[in-house]
Amino acid sequence: MSENALIDAARRGDADAVRAHINLLYGRDENGWTALMHAVKGGYFGCAKYLLDESKCENRAGETAADIAELELAVQTDLAVRARYAKCLRLLQITPVPSPTASPSSQPSPFTIPSRNTGETIGYPSLDARFIIRKILSRSHVSTTFCVSSMAGKDFVIKKLHYSGIRPELIKAIDIQKRLLPELQTKEIIEYLEIIDDKPGYTIFFVMPYYQNTLKQEIHKRRAAKESFSDKEVQMIIRDVSGALMTLHSKGIIHRNVQTKNILLNKDGRCVLSGLSYCVSLDDEWPTLPSPCAALERAPEIVVCRPYDARVDIWSLGVIAYELCTFRYPFESQTDLILHPPSPIEGRSEEVCTLVNSLLEKDILSRPDANTIYIAAEE
Repeated sequence: MSENALIDAARRGDADAVRAHINLLYGRDENGWTALMHAVKGGYFGCAKYLLDESKCENRAGETAADIAELELAVQTDLAVRARYAKCLRLLQITPVPSPTASPSSQPSPFTIPSRNTGETIGYPSLDARFIIRKILSRSHVSTTFCVSSMAGKDFVIKKLHYSGIRPELIKAIDIQKRLLPELQTKEIIEYLEIIDDKPGYTIFFVMPYYQNTLKQEIHKRRAAKESFSDKEVQMIIRDVSGALMTLHSKGIIHRNVQTKNILLNKDGRCVLSGLSYCVSLDDEWPTLPSPCAALERAPEIVVCRPYDARVDIWSLGVIAYELCTFRYPFESQTDLILHPPSPIEGRSEEVCTLVNSLLEKDILSRPDANTIYIAAEE
């Protein structure tokens, strides 16, 4: 045991105790190790995220916390253990904080970065110290989404959500994002690099990678240029999104907000699903909640206020796939949606038409699940 309660808490991976003793930051043990170094050594991401102000400190061997994380990652062979250290290392790589000296008695010196938005701050000290606001991506009465840059010049997205007084299902969605999404190891779902829950302020912050393009923007660009998506591209997008849904549904999560604006495109043109603020658990009592999707994007069972399951996400994917093929919605009105089949898709292969029509099966019991769609799109 050391004489520093913060270091002891970090060494044993006790995140609650780390928060309770955060005033002891910059303490050192006999080897010059900080609390962050011990947290990283143990692969304790939950502790490390509170200790990032120590990220530039060096121990007596000249190692930083990132050096320790890299070493641990290199020597581990178990995939689950490696994932823990990789997560810690990614956290450290996006948080280049100005360093105090390596002296055990040093204290952090004041450091501020001017925001490009006059008077605008993220609203949490450690985030304001580490990131510059570039622009506001979206804003509502309860949330603000920022595009920010780290001090190393890398761009990220921070979503700030004030959850005091919001609807119960949205509180539940926050809980799902906090508990389950950081554990998902899949390239098709947006990665949560850091989650900070400021409970006294009833505010939560999600730090995520920044993507320059969305599928919605790509559709608009292609439509304006009169450049269609190829059958291969349509199938690839269906495969990517169904892969993301397959992962969510296997965890008992309904996305409920599958729209083109929530499908991000990486530099290789592959899809990453985001927009999880309205997700619900299959185990919850929310069987008839209205969908945040636009009226003509909603599944028939939602339009007529019937109970639904994860296959509402499949319908939403069908609407997107139809739009990729035709640059229009499959239905012109909700009445049309309820009473009539979608207009035939022209100029596409039979394989693509069959796949898209299966997604738009009005009978929820006949609509395929995400796994079936993923396999069909892969063939």
